[in-house]
Amino acid sequence: AAGVTRGAIYWHFENKEALLREIHGRLQNFYQSLVDAVRNDSASLTESLNKTVRQLFKKYRKDAAFRRLQDLSIKISVLYAGNDSMANDIIKTEEQDIRLFCEAVNDSPVTKSCTPLQLFMIMESLIGGLLIRQYIRQELLSDEDIAALLAAALTGCSRESEETTRSIDEIHAQEGIPVRVRELKPETFTSRLGYTSSLTGSVESTASALIGDVIEEVLVSVGDYVEKNQVVLSFPADNASLNYEQVRINFENAKTSFERISRLYTAEQGISRQDYDNARTQYEIAKANWDTVRKMKDVRAPISGYLTRLNVLESDNVSPGDPLFTISNHTKLKSTVWVTDREIGRISVGQEAIASWRDHTLSGRVIQVDMAMDQERKAFAVKLEFDNPGLAVPSGITADIGIEVYSNDNSLIVDMGEFIEGVEGRYVFLAENGVSRRREITTGQQEGLKFEVLSGLTPGDTLITEGVNLVSDGSKIRIIAANDSMARR
Repeated sequence: AAGVTRGAIYWHFENKEALLREIHGRLQNFYQSLVDAVRNDSASLTESLNKTVRQLFKKYRKDAAFRRLQDLSIKISVLYAGNDSMANDIIKTEEQDIRLFCEAVNDSPVTKSCTPLQLFMIMESLIGGLLIRQYIRQELLSDEDIAALLAAALTGCSRESEETTRSIDEIHAQEGIPVRVRELKPETFTSRLGYTSSLTGSVESTASALIGDVIEEVLVSVGDYVEKNQVVLSFPADNASLNYEQVRINFENAKTSFERISRLYTAEQGISRQDYDNARTQYEIAKANWDTVRKMKDVRAPISGYLTRLNVLESDNVSPGDPLFTISNHTKLKSTVWVTDREIGRISVGQEAIASWRDHTLSGRVIQVDMAMDQERKAFAVKLEFDNPGLAVPSGITADIGIEVYSNDNSLIVDMGEFIEGVEGRYVFLAENGVSRRREITTGQQEGLKFEVLSGLTPGDTLITEGVNLVSDGSKIRIIAANDSMARR
């Protein structure tokens, strides 16, 4: 099984029971051929076995149980090398550890009548059992079950040892198939459509340079709150393209002239309406020019908010059109997701949504659903807005977004691994008076690996959650507590 992925294994079998039967048979054949080959002193087998053992432990080196056995297993492998003296030395020094290991995972103690070769094979068999459980991801086999499953591969042990070994069927018939259960209770079931998109401030604006020059002064820092029209940075007043002083003087002269003519016109001291209008026009033109020059020199915040990005520092040289800084009001964040024609019918304005980033989850809602498909993207734009309390999430990050399209506060829910997909439909097993009972179910909405049950189950039913693939209708079961290991010691 070295190098075979769990997905590849499941691909070729109808269920886990079929997988176990296949593994059982193959291990029997493998160990029997191993015994025969060792008796014939096969050097190639020795090399192959050692390589396999090393690869196995390399793959599972992070597992504490496998690390503990690594050195011991490789040492015992020299038994196959035909060096009797070395093998005897190893067995002499390691035999107690081998026996302790075997006894630790098998209710029936390994008798001293087992040969060193058989002891090694027991250990390898138990390691194989652990691998089976690793692939299946459910500890449905107790360690005693594993020993029984592979017992057929062992030969030569005493009759006492053989008599204490029981088959899986015998164990399950006497003690029941080990399962875990849970009581079904009404829960809130929510189905969401998931997307990935960036979050930006609900109101955001970027200021750009209107002239080319060096930055003379930066007055605020990233994270500072600024009011609209507050000066953020400035250019030198002697920039040739500004004519800063000339425009300032023209404005002051026009202002003084207009104020004087305005007083005379009001006092009716020989100033005509035409003269008054001309003076006011000259003043307004001069003022507009002055305001423009000041905006070019002193770059101001276009909106109130937080300085979220500063693209320049003092003495940096910029060109006209270069972005200088961004102001964002991200007490609320906005996002746009692109939805397929299959999904757009399930989304409407006002639906609740969540945005997840790292350990933060923001609540929001749908604020706009396009009615026409974007021809370039071949999708519909859906806009969302999220509250951002404490400004915990910065603007510009990429988040996982879920739009709630279905919710039921009184649902019965089963996980994918808790039911079986049969030819006639889906069914589960319930625990009733120490036996399993099959029950057909109808499922509705799905969210990840969870399914809402529409019919077939009622609150208070005891659902078998682990061991589902080992039981059938009427099987004797043994319920394992939630905090206990499925491996029975």
